[in-house]
Amino acid sequence: MLYRKTQNNFRYYKLHMKKGNGMLRKIILLVFFIFSIAIQADEKTYYEDVKIKQLEAEIESIQSKIHILKRSKKLRMAKDTENTRPKLGLVLSGGGAKGFAHIGVLKVLEENNIKVDYITGTSMGAVIGALYSVGYSPEEIEDVMIKTNWNKILKDAPDRLDIPLEDKIGKKEYPASIAFDKELNIYFPRGLKQGQKIYLKLKELLWNVENIENFDELPIPMRIIATDLDSGKVKSFSSGDLSKIISASIAIPTLFGPVKIDGKNYVDGLVTRNFPVEDVIDMGADIVIGVNVGTRIKEKEDYNILTVLDQVLAIQSSGSTPDQKSMVNYIIEPDISKFKSTDFEKVEEIIKVGEKEARAKINSMKNLSETEKIPEKRTVLKSKDSDSVFIENIYLVGNVNVNLEIIEGNLRKEIPGEVTESDLENMILNLYALPYIEKAYYKIKGKDLYIETVERPTNYLKLGMNYNSEYGTTIALETDTLSTGKTGRKTVFDFKFGDYFEASAKNYAYYGIEDKIGFIFEIGYNETPFFFYEGDEKRSEFTNKTFELKGALATQFENQFFISYGFSQKFSELEQDIGLSEDKSLEYDESYGNVFFQIVLDNLDNKMYPSQGIRSDFQYTWGGDFGTESVDFYGPAYLLEGYFPVTKKLSFLSAVAGGSIQGEGILADEYFKLGGMRSDISNKEFAFYGYNSQRKLVEEFAIAQLGLQYRFYSNIYLAGKWNIATYTGAPVQGENDKKIWDDKVKGYGVTLGIDSPFGPLELSVMEDSDTQNVLTQFNIGYIF
Repeated sequence: MLYRKTQNNFRYYKLHMKKGNGMLRKIILLVFFIFSIAIQADEKTYYEDVKIKQLEAEIESIQSKIHILKRSKKLRMAKDTENTRPKLGLVLSGGGAKGFAHIGVLKVLEENNIKVDYITGTSMGAVIGALYSVGYSPEEIEDVMIKTNWNKILKDAPDRLDIPLEDKIGKKEYPASIAFDKELNIYFPRGLKQGQKIYLKLKELLWNVENIENFDELPIPMRIIATDLDSGKVKSFSSGDLSKIISASIAIPTLFGPVKIDGKNYVDGLVTRNFPVEDVIDMGADIVIGVNVGTRIKEKEDYNILTVLDQVLAIQSSGSTPDQKSMVNYIIEPDISKFKSTDFEKVEEIIKVGEKEARAKINSMKNLSETEKIPEKRTVLKSKDSDSVFIENIYLVGNVNVNLEIIEGNLRKEIPGEVTESDLENMILNLYALPYIEKAYYKIKGKDLYIETVERPTNYLKLGMNYNSEYGTTIALETDTLSTGKTGRKTVFDFKFGDYFEASAKNYAYYGIEDKIGFIFEIGYNETPFFFYEGDEKRSEFTNKTFELKGALATQFENQFFISYGFSQKFSELEQDIGLSEDKSLEYDESYGNVFFQIVLDNLDNKMYPSQGIRSDFQYTWGGDFGTESVDFYGPAYLLEGYFPVTKKLSFLSAVAGGSIQGEGILADEYFKLGGMRSDISNKEFAFYGYNSQRKLVEEFAIAQLGLQYRFYSNIYLAGKWNIATYTGAPVQGENDKKIWDDKVKGYGVTLGIDSPFGPLELSVMEDSDTQNVLTQFNIGYIF
């Protein structure tokens, strides 16, 4: 009541101000003007003010050092009276991949029986330090780092096997997307990557201490350093979810999203204290060995995106390092200047550099050696598969779209019941693959499992572009909305502009989590190209313009099998754009229906450049106009392709495809089309190295393909393919004499592909199977 009264009085005052004397308003404005000038004059900053602030900051830093030294002295005096062995603290700095040098130092320390009592670590120093703290030997840490797939972890993309099947088989890839909520507020990601894969790797490695929250209870007590993003202050963690806190310590700002812990956001500790010496002294260390691998600030002749990142990290981390180094008894600084913070594939080289520098300094530390040899393992490491825990209750934290039905459906375990680390990892990966989950965490407390999710809006606007030397330019726009739960719905609106136009709306309503049943309804207008060849010469180009209504019942099993059966009504026109006048006889304007049945299996690990997995697609279609026999066709089509890894970078691939179409009224563009780089079974297009796209129109065909694919770098691929085909030619192309199995045609080619942030960049070179000339095809961006 009081607030309302104040508001009414204020509104009454404003109303009468408008009706009052104009001179009064001028006087009041003049008073406000003079007052604002006075305030500005008071706020003027002088040179002396700046120097005073600098000196105050220096005084604060000196006072902090004095406080630390007094505290350290007090601890030492207390221990001197107890006549105990001096406690040794180990400090491991951050430095990205350069932090692998810490492992080499640990090797040398253990060889010389130098026992560590306390550890502090920042960023990669926190990772290595935590593993050593919980019981891993230096050799075990080295083995873990070598075997870790850093490319996959740092890419941080959801595993394609975990993505909901309806998204895998129908989803188009877009390089740019914006999420927005129901009020149309735009949502910006918290970082380029979320660090989900790193967090789960830490959970796997630290499973043996999942029940420990107090870091003083670890085999070697530890502190982990992060930066409070809200206040800009350093945070030394002594308790909590160890894996989550390490995730915060390595969260390089903008590269990785901040990690929220107890309501506060934290990022990489290198921003405030990359070399945390005072923290190990605060723990009780009498003697400190510091290993500093922080990037040094140095002038460079030229910069690229990686060297800029290195320099930024150096600038951020160098602020407090000199002060911290002044409190170290023994300093080890490996010469890692030739390495970058991103050199995660050079584990062994960087470890050797750390080992070399430690050996050079070890003589000065001989007095720290223990008479008793350090055991190779201080704890018994648990297997993430064999050791399970009993979970009685599940609690959700921070969820809006995620409910217990979704959690239990993705956990795939009966609760109450036993779960392993692998069960929990798979559940988190399944959640991470959902479009509305940015990141997910878990923590076990006794018999309770706590799931925390960081969610994003369920609405998206996506944009992409494609150029193909055969099909021209396409600009694609998509917006989709999603309602979540066991009973869910996804609505997608697609638009394409460029050489061909498309506008469509699709709604998929379903029931289920992993196994689903639902109904698909689609309405849209679509333009597609149709090429007509004579031999190797393109005679004419057509555009198919179709308005279509489609409805289907769909089921899916184990997120791999998709079965749909339904009906569509097409209003279709084929119109010649350019070419010979006699080819205008192929034009048509027809209305006809389609009844279809489709089975899809898809467990490929990557849509564009898979290294393992199988994809199969079988369709049977019957088309007719129900009133006349001017349109009448039916028949099956199938595509089966498999990828089998030979080494980490080399994969063997094989594929078979085939189909048959029969009837009295087959439309020209309803025949199967052979040629080009990629298959599109929905448009009856099948790849064949040796022909241009749509070179051959056929009634029946069978294709077999073999090949090898090699990954040169994390995103550069080279594939060589050989294929053989036999077919019955389509009457409209004048190849009635060609019958399936009577004749065979062979072809081969190579494709160089770059998996770029904007989509694949591909160049294919092949030998023409008819003329033996060289054919090329170029593609930029995802195909829509």
